[in-house]
Amino acid sequence: METFKNIIEYLSLLFGVLLALQAIVRLVNLFQQGHYHFSTFIPVCKYHYYRNGLFLVPLVPVVIFAGHWLAQLFYLLYALALLIYYDRCRPILKLKITARVRRLFVTMLILSAVVGTLLHYSLALAQLHASLAIAYILLPVIVFVSAAVIFPVEWGIARYYQGKAEKRLRRYHPVVIGITGSYGKTTTKNILLSFLSEKEMVLATDKSYNTPNGIALNINEKLYPEYGYFIAEMGASHKGDIKKLVSFLKPRYGIVTAIGPQHLKTFKSVDRIVAEKTTLIDSLPADGIGIINADDERLTNHEYTTSARIVTFGINRPADYRAIRIISDDKELRFTVRYPVGETEIKTALIGYHNVYNILASFALAVELGIPVATIVFQAERLEPVKNRLSVTKDGRYTMIDDAYNSNPTGFENALAILARGSRPRVIITPGIVETGELEKEINYGLAEKIAKVCDYAVLIASPTGSIIRKGFEDLGFDKFCMVKDFREAIARVKEKFPAATILVENDIADIYKI
Repeated sequence: METFKNIIEYLSLLFGVLLALQAIVRLVNLFQQGHYHFSTFIPVCKYHYYRNGLFLVPLVPVVIFAGHWLAQLFYLLYALALLIYYDRCRPILKLKITARVRRLFVTMLILSAVVGTLLHYSLALAQLHASLAIAYILLPVIVFVSAAVIFPVEWGIARYYQGKAEKRLRRYHPVVIGITGSYGKTTTKNILLSFLSEKEMVLATDKSYNTPNGIALNINEKLYPEYGYFIAEMGASHKGDIKKLVSFLKPRYGIVTAIGPQHLKTFKSVDRIVAEKTTLIDSLPADGIGIINADDERLTNHEYTTSARIVTFGINRPADYRAIRIISDDKELRFTVRYPVGETEIKTALIGYHNVYNILASFALAVELGIPVATIVFQAERLEPVKNRLSVTKDGRYTMIDDAYNSNPTGFENALAILARGSRPRVIITPGIVETGELEKEINYGLAEKIAKVCDYAVLIASPTGSIIRKGFEDLGFDKFCMVKDFREAIARVKEKFPAATILVENDIADIYKI
């Protein structure tokens, strides 16, 4: 019997440690998804770790009766059950093991050892099981404190690499172009890269890298004297983000694509978003050019302080570069650009009405920089859809419209318009639209009617925004929908229900938005 008890004791410690490590990885993953913002991590922990606090209650008898083998057996079974649960409920995004994450893990390991030792001896706990159980309850606090402890180190490392990137920019002095806006940044960046590449070597930030650290990484690894232009996508989720980027990069030319309610949760008002995004234009030098969306009155009514020349693009209002005679279907986009010295026809494989704006913005700056219109027209025909941004693929008898990245109200409606041209049954998979602050309920409730008009069936991802859409469906009397926990289950559900379908995947959210 003693041998059996010893086995239980050691196994419970082993699986208790494994459980703690699994929880740490999940917590650090959430911290990373929130871009290491402490203000984001706190509500995320409340939801993902402490919301269902009942799962921590069984640890109380473990702490009290840790010296008894039955309590240790109970702890072993508890750890095994949660490990199985974690394996079945995997996070949407995997943790990226970066140098920063490694430093955080080392700090947590040291802090956990210190906390565990202090708990064990100061509370005179009978067994290590008790201190391990208490540490498990306090893991979010340990992660938070560890991140706070190494924050000065991380700040210093970030400043070092940004300083290195600034020196590289000064040494090679490419012409810097900044692109910001609530949406359309990445696509506009890729289009402009294509247009300008016919003139000289152009470097653009990778993927959706749009923070000081991501941009500095690009510059330090890829910028060389051969590059004449550097195109930087500039993101902003908090006040002052664009100011930091323009101070760092000092762009000569800038594009503001559009203003929308993205990141309204942190900015609190659309006026503050306008003030943040237009900081790019206001920072431009006298010999610079600012490109703004004429259809967005918030941009045209803004009082700019820059001496740079302002150039406008648009569809519905007078603009320096205006699109007319627009034809959009599920295969291509065709329209005429009317510009200061003439007109030209544009034809592209990019689909969606919103891409007219993205192409117009790039067209305008490219022409202003001396790119021949014929070259732009040629390059426009060669443009290919970016993955996860309204790209259409075939999966057997299913047509997949992938618009998973960073959904916004305008993009959502454009994606529905593309879906409406597809073969029936038409199915949408979506969690709704996130990061819209106080407008979240209004926007997502309104989506219910738009979805019901187009879709034969809707699969909602379980989230606060998905629940708002569900309420809208119920009020409309639309019952052709279901709610699932994630996209993997959603795809399986659709393929189980329909032998063939046109499926729109709209906005694949991260774990931090499921609160």
